[in-house]
Amino acid sequence: MKFFLDENVNVGCLKPLEALYGDHEFRHAYSEGLGGTKDVPLLNTLQQQGYDAIITKDRTQLRDEEERRAIFDAGLHWIGYVAKGVKGLRGLTTETATLTAGLVYVLADLRPEPHVYKLYGIGTEAAQRVKISAVGRPGWGRPRSQGLGLAGA
Repeated sequence: MKFFLDENVNVGCLKPLEALYGDHEFRHAYSEGLGGTKDVPLLNTLQQQGYDAIITKDRTQLRDEEERRAIFDAGLHWIGYVAKGVKGLRGLTTETATLTAGLVYVLADLRPEPHVYKLYGIGTEAAQRVKISAVGRPGWGRPRSQGLGLAGA
């Protein structure tokens, strides 16, 4: 399959998608020279260039009847998700995780006619991603000062 990543998708997601889904082709709006293109003409261009799906964070495309019709007429699957407004490395990793994990299910369900696939975002709070606890037990004192260069050494 040939996937188009809309300009609102972090370009940093491209390489992990290519690495994990090597049998598929991924292109980003900016590398294709399509950044800033209005949606309806963009969707027509994607059809002409043989894309099978658009990956985007622009959910208004589904509410706008003209844009939704352009997605349908272009024969494109629409794959979307909501970014949680997290910036920097945490934002990129959350976005990449959402796409890489969700695409497994999209590909397993792929249908011949255009469909909408709304991906659920990966949790962004530390408690949703990691549990933290000390290695030491009460009464053990502080760790040795040599070796791993642990805090408090």
